[in-house]
Amino acid sequence: MKALRIIARIIGTAAAAWWSASLIASTINGYGALLTLEAVMMVLLVIGNISGTIIAWFREREGGVVLGCFSVSLSVFAYFSAGHNNWFAVLVSGFPFLVAAVLFLVIGYKKTKS
Repeated sequence: MKALRIIARIIGTAAAAWWSASLIASTINGYGALLTLEAVMMVLLVIGNISGTIIAWFREREGGVVLGCFSVSLSVFAYFSAGHNNWFAVLVSGFPFLVAAVLFLVIGYKKTKS
């Protein structure tokens, strides 16, 4: 169970760090000035996923639920907003968070069961 916790934290933190760097770089380069509905939705979904990852570090079950909801939402959003390669957009955007969410939920379930 400890190995699952470490793997879930690594996957969730790596995905959160990658998206945080992407958001910061976009803001620095001036792309943040283009506030379209699509950009605002993407930022809110990414912030939700990052928040879920942070919550899951302390409370696995609750963080896994939050992370699961936001990761599915980000995946659906990525699928419909990507012009080409829809499944690749899902794979790189929401899927890492979804994997972490499932692992956190398994950890939370095992913790409450024992």
